[in-house]
Amino acid sequence: MAQEVLGIVDVRHGEGAVVLRPRSEQQVLAALRARQRRLPEIVEAREALEVKLAELAARRRSEEDPARIDDALAYMGAGCGTEAWARSATSASTPRSRPRRSAYLASERA
Repeated sequence: MAQEVLGIVDVRHGEGAVVLRPRSEQQVLAALRARQRRLPEIVEAREALEVKLAELAARRRSEEDPARIDDALAYMGAGCGTEAWARSATSASTPRSRPRRSAYLASERA
């Protein structure tokens, strides 16, 4: 995955990983170090976004949302497999994935 992000390989459906351009070891290490230096900034931005998203989700939830989330968490806690866990997590987030009272988001998804 890191090689794909760095533009070294392209993962193509049905073909696998294809080398885009060979790079020296020094070039790859320099690119990885540059990304590592930016990691604290990325984490900080993500934390700020997550707080705001949680606030919006709490304000925009429906009356049914908490029960649906509880049901999904109970199902996940029962030891279901990875695929079933993903379906459960997706079904729990479905109410939040639809724009609620956001004209901008509604227009972007239309």
